[in-house]
Amino acid sequence: MKIIKIKNKHIRQSDLKKIIFCLKKGGIIIYPTETAYALGGDALNREVVKKIFSLKSRSKKNPLPVIVGSLNQAKKIAVFDQCSRFLAKKHWPGPLTLVLPKKKNIPPLLTANKRKIAIRISGFLWAREIAEKLRRPLISTSANVSGQEECYTVGAILKQFSRVSKEVNLALDAGRLPKVKPSTVVEVKNGKLKVLREGPVNLAGSF
Repeated sequence: MKIIKIKNKHIRQSDLKKIIFCLKKGGIIIYPTETAYALGGDALNREVVKKIFSLKSRSKKNPLPVIVGSLNQAKKIAVFDQCSRFLAKKHWPGPLTLVLPKKKNIPPLLTANKRKIAIRISGFLWAREIAEKLRRPLISTSANVSGQEECYTVGAILKQFSRVSKEVNLALDAGRLPKVKPSTVVEVKNGKLKVLREGPVNLAGSF
């Protein structure tokens, strides 16, 4: 596994090219978000989806969320109604995950054979720039073994995963990330909000 050090928010084009090349070849990366480190890969690549489920020891009954680089990119894989568009424009980029009806180009395994997909635009520049440049949704599941604590350093990830150094191609090391809650997860159905997981975004008074 190769480690790329992130010293600031600016993305070196040489590093970005390496990351995109890796992802297009079906590689898996570790990368920082505004909540914690995440495991990522091309969400439309079925083999990549399988690898990440295996690496995390994650039940295939639990969908994998994704990050996109823009609202336009999100609309290519999910169906937005008036309420979800309002929430996206108000809270994206940021730690709000919307659970929306998915479009037909999404692998069933990614969403655990469900008709909806969990999606957001990250508040961390690197994450959304990668998704934008890749032009495909980026898997964004916490870089930890399912059921164990989330990791805020690359070192903690390496200690928790026995196979990570062999099965992950690149790690983007931004140092120790601040410990914050995972993203707020919300579903909009028939114009009503259903909060599936409480998080940093307070939705009180959104409608």
